[in-house]
Order: sequence, then C-alpha cells, then structure tokens
Amino acid sequence: MDFLIIFKEGSFIDNNFKPSNKANIADLEIYLRQIEDAYLQLSNDFYSNEKFDIGNLNKISVSDFQNEIDNLLVLLPSYINFLSENSTFETLISLLSIPGFRQRVKAFETAKEKINAYSIIEKQRGTLYVGKCVNDLFGMRIILDNLNENAKEILNFLKNSGIKSIKRPYERNDGAYHAIHFYIRDNNHHFPWEVQLWDTTCFASNVAAHEEHVKYRE
Repeated sequence: MDFLIIFKEGSFIDNNFKPSNKANIADLEIYLRQIEDAYLQLSNDFYSNEKFDIGNLNKISVSDFQNEIDNLLVLLPSYINFLSENSTFETLISLLSIPGFRQRVKAFETAKEKINAYSIIEKQRGTLYVGKCVNDLFGMRIILDNLNENAKEILNFLKNSGIKSIKRPYERNDGAYHAIHFYIRDNNHHFPWEVQLWDTTCFASNVAAHEEHVKYRE
C-alpha cells in the first residue's frame, strides 16, 4: 500500500494580517456562493473515484471508521493531499479575493489525533459518528465588521439563504472565543468544510483563544 506525502498544516493565524482587512456583511451571500462553488467542484473531482465513497459518515461510528485501515491510510490522507495539491488552483485561489479570508488544510497527523481522541470519548459515552470529528479537514475564516450586533440576523440568513450546502450554523461562545460556525456540505457521504465568521472586534481575543487551544492540544 502506497503512503502519500502529507503537506504541513497551514494556520489561520497570519502575523501580517490586519483586522482592518475585513469583509462586508452585505456581500456575505456572494462570498458563501463562491465557497460553495469551490466545494462542489472539488468534491465532484475527488469523489469521481468511487473507492472514496465509504457511505454515510453520520452513520459510521468513530471506532468502525478507525478499524478500517484503508480509511486511515488511504481515504483520509488522499483527501488531505487532494486539498493541499489544489490549494493553488483557480478554484481556491478565487476565494483569496474575499477580504479577511483565511484558509487551512488540517495535517494528517492532527486529523488522526482528533479521531483517536473521539474514539476514547466514544468508549466512555457511547457511539459517536465519524462525521462529527472529520468536519474541519478544510477550514475557512472570514473577518466581518458588526458581526456580533447582527449575529441573530446572520444566523437567520444562513438558515434561510437558499444556499443548500450550508449546514448547522450556530453561534459559538467559548470563554474569550466568539464566532459563528457552520459547514459546507452537499451530502453525508462527503467530508464537509468548516467556515468561521469572526467579528473584527473579537480578532485579538479569538487569536489568543486559538493559540491557547493549540498549546493545550500539544
């Protein structure tokens, strides 16, 4: 069995980024349709190889996913490599025109560690489905002005925008971290992408919270 070269995980954090480089809420639908177009195109390309369709990820337990060696040594690294190799293609490059936009591909080792952690939790609490822990292999972040004061309206928009691939929008408030998270996904057989919306005023505190989380994980 061939092993694939795994690209180093990128980071959302850019020391040269300035919070003044931010997106406009009024243009949010345009940005999300760009992201959806990129997701659908790349998903269609990747899953054209039928061996990568292993079934409904929301019905496969973490332990079952983990016990199937091809999932860990072929499917997961193949998808991560595919995203890394396509990060310079026009489909994803076009997203960089979105103000305040950042993207990263999760490293294989980090993804595997997360699956292992969920496996331990599953043994303690009962069945967990793998779709819940492989939901951020590709992540995106958009910095917006006035996000906090318009959070309810934005959540309502995300739920009713007509962009069918938007899944599970929710407001996340975790200590100093404040953001809106949701996923882009066309069906439960495919890996989703995670999108985070940050308010400009929360940039510094969210960065600090993110760095603390990474330090704790290590």
